[in-house]
This record gives sequence, C-alpha cells and structure tokens, in this order.
Amino acid sequence: MDVEIAELTDDEFEQAVLAAEFAEIVDPDDPMHEELAQISTQISNLRQVITPMQRKLIAPLVQNRTNTEIAKDVGCTATTVAKARANSTVRRILALYERTHRIADGPTQQQRAYLLWDIAKRNRRDAPSVAIKAVYTLNKQECVYQPRDVGTNPGI
Repeated sequence: MDVEIAELTDDEFEQAVLAAEFAEIVDPDDPMHEELAQISTQISNLRQVITPMQRKLIAPLVQNRTNTEIAKDVGCTATTVAKARANSTVRRILALYERTHRIADGPTQQQRAYLLWDIAKRNRRDAPSVAIKAVYTLNKQECVYQPRDVGTNPGI
C-alpha cells in the first residue's frame, strides 16, 4: 500500500484523500452517496483548472479563516489569498464543499418540519394514525406540544 501511495502525484493523492473523505461521510447504500460522488468528481475536475497556489489555499478557505491568517500559514500575501477567494473556480469549489457539509449535517429543522407535514397530508385518509403521529412529532419539534399535567407538575 505504501508503494502505491508513493507512486501517486500530489494531485492524484489529493483526489484519493477527497474520495476517502466523501466515503466516510455517507454510507454507500445512502441515496446521497451518488450525489456526493458527483460532487467529488466536480471538485477533482475543477482542481485541475486552478493554480497550485490556489489548490494550497482551498483547505484554509473552506475553514472560513481570514486572508491574513491564511497568508501567514501558507506563506503568501493577503492579496494573493483575496484574489484566490474572488476566483470564480475557487468559489465554485468552496460552494461544492459547503454542499457536502450540508449533506453530511442532514436536513435542517425547516426541512424536517416540511417532511413531517407532507407525511401527515399524504396519510390523512389511508393511515390516519401515521398522520396523527407525524403531526404529534411536528408539534413536539416546534415546542407546541404541552403535556396535560403542566399545571399540576411544575418541574418535579
């Protein structure tokens, strides 16, 4: 295995690391796995277009550090970092990384609420118990649900 890694160029190594990161985020059976694979391919293709310095700046830019902090760590000027940050290809790569993080984080509160409401609407006639459970869960998430004994059991 060490021999195989030693034979990789820097770009090939970066692509292998990127693929491994995405594989850790989502199980291969998950529907999001295909989308992450496509994003990984897009990032790899875009990384071929940018300069080596811009490639070096991607990781710190993803971390949302300031231009001055990045410049000190990488060994360039803050202006170079600012130009890299303004580059349309670099911005596209950063947007793709952000997308992967959103996928890894899962649905937002609003998305979960929409999903529960959709479940409740679709099942209101055929499976009312499912619809009731979905509304019950939605109410708990939105802190609308109050147990009946709120007045009689104040925090005990």
